[in-house]
Amino acid sequence: LCAAIIGQQTGSAADALQLLELAGYVASQADADQVTETHVQTAKESLHSLRLYTTFTEELNPKEQLLCTIIAAHNEVDEKLVSTESLVDEYKEHHVSFDLATIGKRRIEDSIVNLREKGLVHAQDRNTGRNGGMWLVYETTVPPRLLLRSANATSGRFTRLLRKYDVSLDRLKNPDEVDIEEFLSNDWSSEDIDFDLQ
Repeated sequence: LCAAIIGQQTGSAADALQLLELAGYVASQADADQVTETHVQTAKESLHSLRLYTTFTEELNPKEQLLCTIIAAHNEVDEKLVSTESLVDEYKEHHVSFDLATIGKRRIEDSIVNLREKGLVHAQDRNTGRNGGMWLVYETTVPPRLLLRSANATSGRFTRLLRKYDVSLDRLKNPDEVDIEEFLSNDWSSEDIDFDLQ
């Protein structure tokens, strides 16, 4: 079943094994002796969150993580897009808390290019006419809640930052999805679960 689901998406054997492991975790959390199709479907719904977490923690450098979190926090709380100027100001305000060096507007724009290439952020042009000028504003391409969950699970520094932005940490959790942080903690065991799907 996992191979068939992943075959329609990416075709990757590694992704199919990851889905099966996630389904095993779901079954373990339900105290089930066997992985069922329901467990696989729940795992399938959570696979996107796991991929976002992996992208956030393994493919973004700390500066990009901070910028992505700032954009997602504004999108989640204010439902507003964030301008480059705001990102520069807010990065300067928070970079010391993350032991990061200060960077200028050009480096921030370069970091945002990487976020766009990873498919995490989308940019829109804003133009207020001849004398008003043009600038870019940013929003996440995925629900900001998913990125904020990844940030929150990454470090206590991000948790403190999210509180400063008045992000409701309780709203980040979805009871119908797998707790990715707990899944990745290796505190669960699949030894007693039968993976033979009928």
